[in-house]
Amino acid sequence: FAARFHGVELGDVGLYYLDYGSSVRIDPRDLDDFYLVQVPLDGSAIIAGRGWEMESTTRMASILQPGSPVSMRWSNGNRQLLVHIDSDALHDRLRRRLGRVPRESIRFDPSMRLDGDRENAWVRLVKTLVDGVDTLGAGPQDLAIGELGNAVMNQLLLSQSNNEGLGMHCDIVVGVNPGNSQLA
Repeated sequence: FAARFHGVELGDVGLYYLDYGSSVRIDPRDLDDFYLVQVPLDGSAIIAGRGWEMESTTRMASILQPGSPVSMRWSNGNRQLLVHIDSDALHDRLRRRLGRVPRESIRFDPSMRLDGDRENAWVRLVKTLVDGVDTLGAGPQDLAIGELGNAVMNQLLLSQSNNEGLGMHCDIVVGVNPGNSQLA
């Protein structure tokens, strides 16, 4: 057993790399104050919650969320990029986006396809944030890094199916016809 864990907190968003180095079973405490998107870089994991089970692979990430206990079995070689998002900050973003206080806490589909255009754009944005931290560092004074963290939260709300109707099942695009759009 040789676990590797590296991470950085960027205000409301944290980025972490985790590799347990062997197969493990994980029964985490309830995530009462954050969301955790687990993006496998290699390997796979079986994740089960109340009434659902999924296999997380390099083609399918998972989203753990407050109030939803889970149990996980990570395979040997399952390296993951973890995106930790503060729940209060995410709910504030949602409130701003909706223009009203949400009826309830945001609930995401726990399975995030990584081969869809919107989801792939979210992963590219996260990787841009990782590259930015590697290049610029992670000082709290770095406005560019902070704004990328905000964009990660906004893009998650827009790209992942959720109970507020935002996300991949909501195809409202204001003022743009994708089939006929041109740059001026």
